[in-house]
Amino acid sequence: MNGTRLKYCLLILGAMPASGCGPAAVVPPDPAAPAVERYEVKFGLQPARVLSPAGASIDSVDIPALRTVFNIDQVGPERLVVRFLDSCDQGLQGMGWAVRLREAAAATQLTYKKRFPLSNEAETAGALKDVATARLLADHSHFDPKVEVDWGPSRATLSVTLETKLPESPPADPRSAAVQHAPPAMKGDAHALDALRSAVVHGPVQARRWEGRWPGKNDTLHVEVWQIGSALAVETSFKSKDREKAAAGREVLQKLLQKEGWLSSEESFRTDAVLKAHKPASCP
Repeated sequence: MNGTRLKYCLLILGAMPASGCGPAAVVPPDPAAPAVERYEVKFGLQPARVLSPAGASIDSVDIPALRTVFNIDQVGPERLVVRFLDSCDQGLQGMGWAVRLREAAAATQLTYKKRFPLSNEAETAGALKDVATARLLADHSHFDPKVEVDWGPSRATLSVTLETKLPESPPADPRSAAVQHAPPAMKGDAHALDALRSAVVHGPVQARRWEGRWPGKNDTLHVEVWQIGSALAVETSFKSKDREKAAAGREVLQKLLQKEGWLSSEESFRTDAVLKAHKPASCP
């Protein structure tokens, strides 16, 4: 396989193995299809092994063991409040959409994320084309769109994230704000727009976020603790624009977490967990 074809093969595969990508499998790149801009590697951790003190609430929890390994010198975590919007029957989630409001000290962000699950080369290439077909990156003067691969222990997802900052923190009516600022790709989809118009707020969910340096002093890694229902969930992640660097870092981080006995055996499905645990009482 020549260098051009190999490069394209890695591009369309994103986080997936390239073993099945040979000359016969590669098709000419679609100039209308976007490229993957970055990879976010994520691992869920076992709360009982990394949080202290035992049984601590979200307001008093700390991560002493992770501080040492990941060079976290931050005294206190960043405090986040997150609200997810979806219909009672999780219509947006079923269509691959996730809509959320995230309040931090700096600003309140309204985020629309469209996910495309990846399992093989053909689906990945198709997902990249779907991004262009759905006009997810078109006409977004108020958004900073990002095409990325979310890469967990056993699955990867191609996603387009559209974020905009809101002047009001938080908005008095989150659903109206979400409908008002919805991207053209969602407004142009009658089913998605109907689900958004009938959405209810799941939350608020309290979260804490620490920033460290790993594996080198110029590499950023994050640790987040979320209060989902009555339980605390822990996730560590890092981002890279380079697929090969992300793959190498993923392998090293996974081995480190396994060696320390911190790695959770379950895939992290945070949005799913929040929608289930924080379903409003008004939903049937």
